[in-house]
Amino acid sequence: MKQDQILQQLSKRLTPLGFDIIEPFSVNTYNNLFISDSNKTHLLLPTFSRHDSLGVLIGNTRRLWKPFIEKYASDPVLSTSPHPLNEYSVSSINKALTELSIPSEVRYGHHMTREGKPTVAMQHAAHVAQFAHYDNQVSFLSYHPEYGTWFALRAVVVFQTEHDLGELLQTNVQAHNMTDQTKRELQEFIDTATTWKDWLRMRDVATLGLLDGESIQQKWRYGPNQLQYHYTRNHSFLCHDDHAD
Repeated sequence: MKQDQILQQLSKRLTPLGFDIIEPFSVNTYNNLFISDSNKTHLLLPTFSRHDSLGVLIGNTRRLWKPFIEKYASDPVLSTSPHPLNEYSVSSINKALTELSIPSEVRYGHHMTREGKPTVAMQHAAHVAQFAHYDNQVSFLSYHPEYGTWFALRAVVVFQTEHDLGELLQTNVQAHNMTDQTKRELQEFIDTATTWKDWLRMRDVATLGLLDGESIQQKWRYGPNQLQYHYTRNHSFLCHDDHAD
């Protein structure tokens, strides 16, 4: 199966479940970020002995919330899970990959090694995919030109097929579009933040500091229940948001 077919089949299965971010990237380009650092070998992705394997980034915008909450309300296993959103992500993505029947390996953003280290650098993968610019100098957030900071990265899948460079598009947004004042505000938040509300406010400031930031906030900022669950993991917020997509 070719790259475009893989992406189409993944999108067909995952978008209705709320995973509306499915982006290809070069595993070779990603691995080159870490291959010379012996302290970061846990972040390397498999290559399946290919010149350049196809990696696929999977994530979501606010559109995840409605199908997730509907599944949470109807599934007794999910509703009793200590981490239902993580479980929903794993079960949904694993099912889609099983149906594709293409040899692959998946790494989830919330999974850790036995030593407590991440198994994939999600923000770097998004940057390599040219989906979102990773600002590792000021805010340490990732920025998309349409969604701003309002998206989550769930998993990376490496397929035993070659990555097609010709299908990669330039879509990343540069953090230097922000004003100096916004950068100063972000640095202040990083230096003083102590609660989840501080980190939320930093995310708001970061998005509003982008070109079209106000429009992005209005369209893509998470609803109140999704926001509070995202930052607190309090199950009392696992219910529908008014006007959610």
